[in-house]
Amino acid sequence: MNQEETQKTEETKVEETPTATLSTPATTAPSAGDSVKINKRMLYSIAGVIVLGLGVFGAMHTMIAATVNGMPVMRLSIMRGLEAASGDQFLDQMISERVIHSAARTANIVVVDADIEAEIARIETGLAAQGATMDALLAQEGLTREALKKQMVMRKKVELLLGEKVAVTSEEVDKYIADARLTVDPAQAEEMRSAITEQIKSQKLQQEAPAFVEELRASANIRYYGRYEEAVK
Repeated sequence: MNQEETQKTEETKVEETPTATLSTPATTAPSAGDSVKINKRMLYSIAGVIVLGLGVFGAMHTMIAATVNGMPVMRLSIMRGLEAASGDQFLDQMISERVIHSAARTANIVVVDADIEAEIARIETGLAAQGATMDALLAQEGLTREALKKQMVMRKKVELLLGEKVAVTSEEVDKYIADARLTVDPAQAEEMRSAITEQIKSQKLQQEAPAFVEELRASANIRYYGRYEEAVK
């Protein structure tokens, strides 16, 4: 084989040799679903931090009543102090309220807000006639309207439970007017008799209510615990 044929044969071999190709790993762009998942996780994390912060803030306001030069005054300390000072009296009041509520419920006695509001309006009218106001009177006694309503509901329940024992007759009103030597203006007779009726009823309640509540307490199943158990021994 001559030199020219040899050169052609080598060129043919080079052309027939397959060219190697480099395979590079495909990079896949994140899908919209993956992006949403990542965003949701971020939102949940942020929400968790916010909730935790609010929880800590709320707990501080629940547990701490005040701070003095950075030192906290704990609500629990206040509660313990109040309990030591007047816990017995407050518990006694709560027990009386519970036995009255229980007796009223057994007797199917319900006091509606309309009755209490009407009574408050009547009292305010009387105070206005004397140049006074309900708000001024409540401020003087250190009471709020809600506290007044609560007392009036309790009083009304006792009144209804006592029934005839605190009922006021027309004869009793006449006797009161005669004994007090009051002059009745015909134009204001009804209003005057109504006021006298309420006054007599209040006197009867003051006389009958304490013994009645004691009877309710005596018949109730009352158990004391902790320091209160020691106090009643």
